[in-house]
Amino acid sequence: MAEKASTDGRVLADLYRMQAEYVARATRERRDGAEGKKLQEASSLLQRNMERVNSSLTMATEAAEAMSTRIRQSELLEKAAHLETTAKEAGARLASRWERERAAREREREQRERDAGERAREQRR
Repeated sequence: MAEKASTDGRVLADLYRMQAEYVARATRERRDGAEGKKLQEASSLLQRNMERVNSSLTMATEAAEAMSTRIRQSELLEKAAHLETTAKEAGARLASRWERERAAREREREQRERDAGERAREQRR
């Protein structure tokens, strides 16, 4: 048929028409068949899921913006910084106190050793 189509215009037109009908029928079968229905269902499900995702992202963004606003309004960051400073100062005071107590214990130990040494010398005399 292809050889005749090259010499006869009517045959060529018929060939094109038959090819167009074949493509249309294949497209229709795919669209109306089980695969087409599955594809349509999957497409609808994907669309619904995208809408849900978009809605969830919108709600999350709004919640994050509201939380950020509330944190700024409550001066929470400033309060936290103040608490951190207070805790560091208390830690420094405790460390200083511990060091003073350790030094006092060390002095007491050294004094006891000196006293014990003097008693030992007095007993040898």
